[in-house]
Amino acid sequence: MTNIIRKISLVILALVIVSSTSCTSVKFSGYAKIVSSQYQHTMLIQEDGSLWAWGRNGFGQLGDGTEEDRISPVHIMDDVIAVSTGQMHTLAVKSDNSLWAWGDNGHSQLGTGNTENSLIPIKVMDGVIMASAGAYSSLAVKEDHTLWGWGNNGEGLVGDGTTENRNMPVFIMDDVRDVSLSHYNALAIKTDDSLWIWGSNFDGQIGDGSTEDKLSPVKVLENVASASQSMSSSMAVTRDGQLWWWGSYSADSSFTKNTLILPEKRMENVTAACNGIQGFLIIKEDSSLWGWGVNLGSMVDSNNVIEPVKIMDDVSSVSQGPAITVIKKDGSLWAWGINDGYAMMNKDRKKYYDKPIQIMKAN
Repeated sequence: MTNIIRKISLVILALVIVSSTSCTSVKFSGYAKIVSSQYQHTMLIQEDGSLWAWGRNGFGQLGDGTEEDRISPVHIMDDVIAVSTGQMHTLAVKSDNSLWAWGDNGHSQLGTGNTENSLIPIKVMDGVIMASAGAYSSLAVKEDHTLWGWGNNGEGLVGDGTTENRNMPVFIMDDVRDVSLSHYNALAIKTDDSLWIWGSNFDGQIGDGSTEDKLSPVKVLENVASASQSMSSSMAVTRDGQLWWWGSYSADSSFTKNTLILPEKRMENVTAACNGIQGFLIIKEDSSLWGWGVNLGSMVDSNNVIEPVKIMDDVSSVSQGPAITVIKKDGSLWAWGINDGYAMMNKDRKKYYDKPIQIMKAN
């Protein structure tokens, strides 16, 4: 019964995300370096380290000191080297390795020791090299490669062996170089390239051969270069360019749900993977972007794609939420999909863009 309730909640949450994520004049131009748009707001780091934001802002997740939605990018802060968007909060790492957070804090996901929202960036801790914001939780990797977590700890998301919410960062594990949070799971890649996952496991998305939740990290794969998670599936790219995936998936054109509880090799010559509510996306060694999944009408002529299809060339990075945002190698920014979070920088929130549009020119 518990798993049934979780699956119903998952469907409801997915529907909510899809159906609902005056300024100082500062020049917005240049080379797009990093973009994060997992939910209903978008954060962009330009080549000069300036951080820009647009989209939904009901909890101050843009960090501009207001709760007003923004259709056009607004300048937030400078000297930023990494950024991650949660459902209604944001994390950013500056060049001095300080971690800053803002937005919704109802589950203590800002790590400030309280549950008060913040409309502007507030400093959380020093010595951080990267961070990941989930729905209501946060993770950070420090310079000494220790992993720290805080916020909502339902189903063990923080990874400290408990289900107790944490309002301040707590130590999780050593020797971590990369980390990522989804709605129900978290993953970490250690300095020896081993992949560790924890949290909910109702669809086998942890990949340990079971469907039992894990409150602490468990080892899943070795030789991993990068990894990505959605609500109910996981993907990993190994050092030799092989793509592995597991969790919930569809095996044929009927799109009947299947569960894969152990990693299975999918394809080769892959450099990066990104999965989410729009489907599965990968970047190949030739910088081409490919995708497949249930909701890929935004990318190809058919809404149901069970085999990878090529979308575009010369891609540097991709981020996926209700809309998909891509940075190309020339620094231009492209987006398509659902415009509920104003990803396309216009007022028509209900419009569905079925092909990529350029929203920021190349430098």
